[in-house]
Amino acid sequence: ICRTVRQAIFGPRCRLPLGRARGRIAAASIAPYPPGVPVAAPGERITGEILDYFKTIGYPLDEPVFVLEEGA
Repeated sequence: ICRTVRQAIFGPRCRLPLGRARGRIAAASIAPYPPGVPVAAPGERITGEILDYFKTIGYPLDEPVFVLEEGA
């Protein structure tokens, strides 16, 4: 975890396609449905391993996700 949940949820954020979010910090849970279990939690860095998992399960990497703005 790179930021606290509070910092991630209330910090300045923007939306990016999931596939362009590598290295960014999640500002909300990213939970594909099904099963609806978060893969990335607020405050966690989105890694290549996380993106590889989404590719494996066929989750669309063009789906927008909330991330913290750069430098936040």
